[in-house]
Amino acid sequence: MQLVQQGGRLFVDELKQARGSRLKSGVDYGTGEVWSGEEALSLGLVDQIGTLDEIITANWGVKSYDFGPSPEGFGSLTSIFQGFSQSLSESIAARLVPQMR
Repeated sequence: MQLVQQGGRLFVDELKQARGSRLKSGVDYGTGEVWSGEEALSLGLVDQIGTLDEIITANWGVKSYDFGPSPEGFGSLTSIFQGFSQSLSESIAARLVPQMR
């Protein structure tokens, strides 16, 4: 417990040093609470609400790239899987229809 309290005090000290007068007075920043973006803005914890990509683009003019999945990212594999899926569906349907009669 003492280690957690010591870590909390160090965090608050560093926060006050880094954010200074931007922090709202009378707030206990060491409680471990989680604040929404709007709350963090009003408390002085952040200067603005945005994404890391927006900040990088605004400050350094570097365009970000989304490495996440996208349909065009798989190119011809997408059409192969779609064809396979269609063939599998038709095969299953063809086998089930005679059994249902």
